[in-house]
Amino acid sequence: MKDNIKISIIIPIYNVEKYLNQCLDSVYKLDLKHKEIILINDGSTDNSLKIAQEYYKKNNENTKLIIQKNQGLSGARNTGIKNSQGEYLFFLDSDDFIDSESLEKFFQEGMKKNQEILIGNYFNYYLDKDNNEKINLVKYSKKLVGIYNKSGDFFIESGMKDKTFIVVAWKNLYRKDFLIKNNLFFENGLLHEDNLFTLQAFRLAKKVGYSKEKFYYYRQDNPNSIMKTLKEKNYIHMLYIIKKLIRFQEKLENENRYFNRILLGIYWQIVKNGKIKNNELFQRMLKLEYNFLEKLKMVFIIFVSFFIKKEIKEISKL
Repeated sequence: MKDNIKISIIIPIYNVEKYLNQCLDSVYKLDLKHKEIILINDGSTDNSLKIAQEYYKKNNENTKLIIQKNQGLSGARNTGIKNSQGEYLFFLDSDDFIDSESLEKFFQEGMKKNQEILIGNYFNYYLDKDNNEKINLVKYSKKLVGIYNKSGDFFIESGMKDKTFIVVAWKNLYRKDFLIKNNLFFENGLLHEDNLFTLQAFRLAKKVGYSKEKFYYYRQDNPNSIMKTLKEKNYIHMLYIIKKLIRFQEKLENENRYFNRILLGIYWQIVKNGKIKNNELFQRMLKLEYNFLEKLKMVFIIFVSFFIKKEIKEISKL
């Protein structure tokens, strides 16, 4: 493995034998000299490890293959961070894939501009009932393309205004020293871990840019995706995330009203879809800053919550 690694591509792998070849084929097409690809087999019980080993044998000069007991997506990503040598980190989910040429340009842009976070763009990808490929570009903020060295708060506000701010880790490039300095890792055992990680990262970042590159293909036809199987546990974890984010913001010097809007949206999803509530947490949310329409939404949540009998009084991710 070369010492002057610029980019570390971190790929957690768990029971994705159906999709892994497409993912890894797209990654190994990257024409970048100073890259490393970190494959973390997170306790797969299908043929995923065998497939990863085949790619490792062919590409062992720029690949690390780590085999561990199942720790979940957060644990696998953290293993990747801790074993990475790159100045910049990119997280790729192993059931998704990338456009290698566009991602090369995205990486080069991030390194040239020296951003703590560089925001990219993505497509929704799925196969229809006749096995035809369907690819849809997700709405992105054209007015923010080419803007650099702004705070993460700027992009939260701007992205919320035009409804293009997406709380995911996998379409952004992160400077590793920024993550390490701020102790930004994914919380082990947590569902919807991107919500916590991404929002903390953006609130702390001072040098953020927005790229025009569209390179990530987010698969929507994986029946095992967490978003396809939401249960009460998912919503309890969302409550936990809100609680952690409120505490996190209280330690900062300023409050971000658009950050609060995101928290309100998560809580509304919990009440509406999960049919659970936490009155103590909601009381804390009432003290945050909102605009007039958001305050009306709070009133509506109060009304809906009145008819919800189940209250989760002890908020825990477990």
